[in-house]
Amino acid sequence: MSAETTLKTRILDQAHQVVGHYSPQRTSDYIRQWYWWPHIYMDTEKLCKSCEICTQAKGEYQKPAGKLHPLPIATRPWESIAMDFIGPFLEVNGYNYLWVVICRMTSMVHLIPVNMKTTVSQLSTIYVREIVQIHGLPSSIISD
Repeated sequence: MSAETTLKTRILDQAHQVVGHYSPQRTSDYIRQWYWWPHIYMDTEKLCKSCEICTQAKGEYQKPAGKLHPLPIATRPWESIAMDFIGPFLEVNGYNYLWVVICRMTSMVHLIPVNMKTTVSQLSTIYVREIVQIHGLPSSIISD
């Protein structure tokens, strides 16, 4: 451990004790009144994250996540489907993406090659031809 690292560690520890266990920002602002070095905030943040008192005292500042609602279970095949796009891949025969359409009940999958430049109206035509014509209209579609 170099003398510079030891000095930084001592400054950080002492400032953290003086300021209290508030935040890396308050501690680094306090240190900047007398000292400066590159990445002072990152060093202060690392110290605060490793401080046992800080980690126990600080709560989450995010809004709590909502309750999860399970999706209804399909009662017949292709009643509920999920879909997503996978890619890009190397272009083959003008296609560079796969449109994945899956039945949520049976896990049967249709892999439909498409291009990144495929429009929504083209996708709807492909959907009717590849899915609806074979399996009928689903009651629900899940997609991101």
